[in-house]
Amino acid sequence: MLLLFGECAPAWSQTLQHAALQPAAPAAALGLPVRLDLSSKLIGFPSAGLNLSNTALPTLTLPRTQTRATLSVSANTPLAAQAVAARASALQAPAAALRQDQEPLPARLETLQEGIAKDAETLSQSEGESAGAGAEKSFARLTGVRTIPSAPEVEGLSPAAAPSSLAPSSLQPAARPPAKGVPSPDARLKRNARLALTATGVFKIGMEALNIAMPLLALTYFGSAVWMATMAVTWGASMTIASLFAGGAIDRTPVNKVISIAMGMQFLSVAAIIGLLLSGAASPFLMLPLHAVSGLAMGVITTARDCIPARLLGRDHGALSKFNSKTHIIYEIAGTLAPLAVGLLIAKIGLVAGLFIHPPAYLLAAFLFWKMDLGAPPADPSIEKKPWTWGRLLEPFKRVVSDVRQGARVMSSTKELRWLGFMILGPMVVHRVVEQIMVPVFTKLILGNPSKSAFIVSGSNFGELLGAALLLSTLTAAQKQNLKPSRYRWVPWMALGTLGVWSLSMPWGLALAVPLFFLMSLSWTANDISLTSYFQSRLPKESAGKTVGFLMAAELGLIGIFSYLLGLLFDFLPVGIGMLAANAAMTVLAYFFWKGQKKLRENSPPNP
Repeated sequence: MLLLFGECAPAWSQTLQHAALQPAAPAAALGLPVRLDLSSKLIGFPSAGLNLSNTALPTLTLPRTQTRATLSVSANTPLAAQAVAARASALQAPAAALRQDQEPLPARLETLQEGIAKDAETLSQSEGESAGAGAEKSFARLTGVRTIPSAPEVEGLSPAAAPSSLAPSSLQPAARPPAKGVPSPDARLKRNARLALTATGVFKIGMEALNIAMPLLALTYFGSAVWMATMAVTWGASMTIASLFAGGAIDRTPVNKVISIAMGMQFLSVAAIIGLLLSGAASPFLMLPLHAVSGLAMGVITTARDCIPARLLGRDHGALSKFNSKTHIIYEIAGTLAPLAVGLLIAKIGLVAGLFIHPPAYLLAAFLFWKMDLGAPPADPSIEKKPWTWGRLLEPFKRVVSDVRQGARVMSSTKELRWLGFMILGPMVVHRVVEQIMVPVFTKLILGNPSKSAFIVSGSNFGELLGAALLLSTLTAAQKQNLKPSRYRWVPWMALGTLGVWSLSMPWGLALAVPLFFLMSLSWTANDISLTSYFQSRLPKESAGKTVGFLMAAELGLIGIFSYLLGLLFDFLPVGIGMLAANAAMTVLAYFFWKGQKKLRENSPPNP
């Protein structure tokens, strides 16, 4: 039968490698000095072509624990004809423990013919060790030492880890193309990115309508800066609580589903507020609970949005910075246009009309986020399936406490993360408090025209747009030169930009406030995207949602506290003096932001 090997003998005879037979039997050693004359006619076993020589075979080790014959190949031993003859002779050894249920010779021959046909196709294309391995297994199938096992049959190896030498040839098959109708990973990523960017722009339109109209409605309908601040505090407290709950939920549930449900909640609450205002039944005690529900939803939305980029792209700082820059560009294009539309509606129809944009925008954004395919996050091993008991009613609250502790533990684990937290939180708190409290007070009580808030907010949003575009341009240029993105280069510019709040105390009013808020937002945005992207790249994957939730809760809590303090300040002091005091506090914070760059450089690893 070995004549069947005649066509491929030149290839495998030059590369066939030394092997050792290891049948299950008491430990012993066997060495038979033999030589195989491949030109002889082999018609059976034992063969007339086997002759003794003075070269000894390798030792055959017979372990006690094996239950079947296996073949071990040395990749470093050159071809020796004695080894081939040894395997033929070893079949006659009394100690050889071949399987009792071994296939009969005719069946093995049929298997052999199929294997030879495959090997003949590949051996001519293989070289060295690959050809030897293929010929060696063909010989093993002929002699009955073993048949080709399936991957799970190999001891100590999982199917995924099974060596390629178990196949008729070591050549690997070409990768299969994706099944028809199943998008490739790259196409899926692009689709998810498009949906995320579009949904973010639509969401921003609705959010700006709410942010501009609600403070003005509180100040106009209820006639008090304290009520305006109370609504801001309620909003901030609700967002804080929701962020604490949302962090763990995002780590256990697809983040796009979480954000869609939250947007649906805010759609309903704002629609109810519009109904109260149009029916004339609005009062602080009815609107405040609905505003709190909107704040809860926004807390979940804000936390989830910060987790989406890392779910899409992983932990690469450069890739995250570029995607976050693109997101912010879309975000601010919408944010620049939306306030103008809201201001036009307020000027032409009334304050309530400023909210009309919100419900349809949120409904569409929720649908777009829902259509994303991010997959389920890893299963949380801390959640055990237990039978229902009344005591399990407290489990969600216990889980929230555990999530908050884990997020706080991550944030406080290194000096780097602590300083990152401060440098992300501080500017964000300043940005939100200025836009939500100081700008409405400035336009209502100093300029006497609340609709002019839209001009300042639009200028600020346009600054954010150009800041994101400037950062994206810088990142693209660095990528072309194979340079890593700088993490902290924007920190000093952000600190200087914070001083733009002094325009609210200057006599030139709106003409000075719009360009200075534009510059302030430009520097703040470039710094915020860069630091936030780096922060996302430094978080452990399994607790990213909890950590972001903790950071967002701290941010929103501080926004609520400072909003209430500023409301009291403007109610109990003349507006001019109150504005000077607020600007002085912002200047002190700007100094600490400036010093933060040095601290970040000292406590961060080198930029690779």
